[in-house]
Formats: sequence, C-alpha cells, structure tokens
Amino acid sequence: MTTCTSCATEFESELASCPECGTPAPVDMGSADPFGDTAAEPAAGAPVAEAAGQPAAAQPAPADMAIPDATPMTGPTAEEKNLAMLSHASAASALIGLPVVGPLVMWLTQKDKGGFVEENAREALNMNISFLIWTIVASISVVVLIGFLLLPIVSIAWIVLVIIGAIKAADGETYKYPLTLRLIK
Repeated sequence: MTTCTSCATEFESELASCPECGTPAPVDMGSADPFGDTAAEPAAGAPVAEAAGQPAAAQPAPADMAIPDATPMTGPTAEEKNLAMLSHASAASALIGLPVVGPLVMWLTQKDKGGFVEENAREALNMNISFLIWTIVASISVVVLIGFLLLPIVSIAWIVLVIIGAIKAADGETYKYPLTLRLIK
C-alpha cells in the first residue's frame, strides 16, 4: 500500500497516481537512493512509471519538455558584414565626382559569389545610380529655379541613406533603399 502525499489516501502501490486527487505516486528508489529515502517523490514535471518496477526513463518526455531544434541560425560572418558595409560606404567615391565607382567595384568583385555581400553591393550600386540620375535632374532644374531647392534635398537624402545602408549591413541586414531604380538585378 502507498499513501498519497497530497490527500493521505491509501492506494495500491502498483498505481501510478492517486485515484482520489491524481497526484503521482511516490517512486520506490530502493537501495539506489543515495539519501536513504526509500520512497522519493518525483520532481515536478518528471515522467512517472506506469507500473511498479518500470524505470521512469522508459517513459517518453512530455511535449512541453521536448528539446528544441538545436540547428544554429547562420547569418553573415563578420567579414561578410564588413564587406557589405564597405559596399555602402564606398559611395564616398562621390567626393571625386563618381558615386557609382566604389559600389560598382564591390559589385563586380562579389557578383559571382552571391549571398549577403553581393546583395548589398547590388543594392548600393542601384541606389547610387538612381541618386546620380536624381542629381542630374535636380541640376538641370536649376534653370527653372526649383533645382536650388532640389539639389540640397537630394544631397542630404543621399548622405543619410548611405549611412543607414552601411549601419544595416554592419548589423547583418540588407537595406532596401527608397526612391531607387532597380537597374541591376
């Protein structure tokens, strides 16, 4: 006979739980218990043997105790993040008059490799080609005086977006620039 630890009801020791309250029956550890207790209570959530003498390890683990998938999430490496960031920051070649040179070189060197760096280099190249077009349009519109307003807006937007793209690439993300013509696929 076994006594329930919750409601003190006596029941057959072959039962896995108390028939009154459903509390798991104490497991008989026998002489294997290092602490000298002959009837140790299982830990909360531990599997309980169906019949006396059956090891608790033979019970399947409950679904809430299942081991999660240990597949590591792979993202871009530190080197790929640095190269992608350089793809965006290479637009600083605009200081010598050609904003597409840096991103073009990065895209040409990375296009056959595919992946994160190639995607960022292509996005940076498309953005710089687009903003070169917007700058030419704004420069031509100076004739009708609206270009004096458009040129600073285009320039500031270009600087801000290049910085955002470089930061996102450093964080392992690909930044999709707004107002960009996707000419290079």
